[in-house]
Amino acid sequence: MPAIPTRCDSVRHVGCAVSGALSVTTAVEGAFSLVHGPDGCSHQFISLLHSLQMDQGRPGIPRVGSSRLSEREIIFGGIPALSRALESVFRHHPSVIFIISSCIAETIGDDISEVVGDDSRVPVIPIPIGGFIGGGFASGVNEALIRLAARAPAPPREKSGVAVIGEKNLEFDADAQYLEVKRLMSLLGQSVTVRFVRSMPYESLVDLASARLAVLRDSSVQHAGKYLSDTFKLPSLPAFPTGLSGTRDFLEKAGNLLGCDGKAAAEKEHELQEEVLGSFRSLKGKKGRFGPIPYESLLFAKELANCSGIRIGGDGPVLSVPDPVPAGTAGVRRVLSHWRRIL
Repeated sequence: MPAIPTRCDSVRHVGCAVSGALSVTTAVEGAFSLVHGPDGCSHQFISLLHSLQMDQGRPGIPRVGSSRLSEREIIFGGIPALSRALESVFRHHPSVIFIISSCIAETIGDDISEVVGDDSRVPVIPIPIGGFIGGGFASGVNEALIRLAARAPAPPREKSGVAVIGEKNLEFDADAQYLEVKRLMSLLGQSVTVRFVRSMPYESLVDLASARLAVLRDSSVQHAGKYLSDTFKLPSLPAFPTGLSGTRDFLEKAGNLLGCDGKAAAEKEHELQEEVLGSFRSLKGKKGRFGPIPYESLLFAKELANCSGIRIGGDGPVLSVPDPVPAGTAGVRRVLSHWRRIL
């Protein structure tokens, strides 16, 4: 969802918490997400996700439904309707069922945990976020991640692998961002064992508990990152790397946390970065300018302009930067390619 800068220079994430939670739960393979609320709460997200998946070449209808709250349930209580809807979901044989509360369910005081009994047919995980009452999009994402992580088994004595936490599943190039992080981890001799959560089987929760390091997508999932750190003693990096120096710093910090030679990996990455910059020599001396962009994006853009020899002035073409900034050295190459077409 979009991030809107406020006058106090903070960031306010907009959007409904239900959509945030659904962006997580629908990424679990074989899961069914049941919204306790009117049909419109689920229909809006289904339309959004279906459109995004079509744009990304991943056609399909997300497995999302609702308890179909109407005026009658709002007056007399919606738990019976939720129980009926849940029973119908079992017939779809999902790997796990998520029950997500809407603002209407929260307003009338329905406790969605009431329908979660001892039925062993399939795990049922309540996510009581209360729609707009429970916060914005990021709140829904964090609560869904935490509720799912709470089902992970106790970590084994021997840990291995890296967990990627809180990918932006509605982001157009989410997989490209992940592949860059995966490549960087390989420079440290590490593999990514779980994407929490993107195309993740429910059974992969065991890999979350056994990871040695968590890499958070960005600060928007810091609450989930803290939960993982406190629960599984899992050290973490706060965000995907961006920029030239930022990517090298990322490797060194990851190496320190993993107990391997991050400095050697950073030096190897620096060689690749020099090759990338060399392929954009034609940009040297070109003139451009930056439009209004977030502070972090501006720092990224200034470093790229300086290293590629672009002169920043008031009358050149506007050099845009994607939001969020693409990860790693691959992200640098992508932005410079875009700038070259503009200049």
